[in-house]
Amino acid sequence: LLNVSKLEMGSMRPERHRVKLDDLLRDTWQQALPRAQQKQVGLKLEVQHDLAAVSVDKDLFRIALNNLVNNAIKYNEAGGNVVLAAEENDADIVIAVRDNGIGMAREDQARVTEKFYRARETGPNQRGGHGLGLYLANQIVELHHGRLTLESEVGRGSVFSIHLKKESSSLAEGANVL
Repeated sequence: LLNVSKLEMGSMRPERHRVKLDDLLRDTWQQALPRAQQKQVGLKLEVQHDLAAVSVDKDLFRIALNNLVNNAIKYNEAGGNVVLAAEENDADIVIAVRDNGIGMAREDQARVTEKFYRARETGPNQRGGHGLGLYLANQIVELHHGRLTLESEVGRGSVFSIHLKKESSSLAEGANVL
């Protein structure tokens, strides 16, 4: 809630540093592993060791990643799978969180990053929440001049993707990498 309040007041300013993305993603995966194991959900990491470094606020960006991965685990069933993956091309880096969980209806997809919005669930396994995780993740991604996209199908799962523009090599040469 404090982070949401800071965002809305405009006082959240990312302290950007060049970060080794593969290390940050491996750390996110490692932190989520116990929760996935407890829920009996497979958690796989598909990340190259030589991904380009990115200029992000490591602590803020970790919040966004954790929210996406934890939601993928939460909205999955025992025996399901979640994949945290990243790939880069000439222009950008795409971080994807894919799951084969419950998915969501198209009308929910359009609103799921709104503050306090929660997708409708049916069935006996209603999951709790405040409707702030995806809102916060989206706001953090936007603070980093990226965009968050969603592809989902009810009963088949979801893919949340963070798209970040790569920095030009001249900017990267003089920067320290954390």
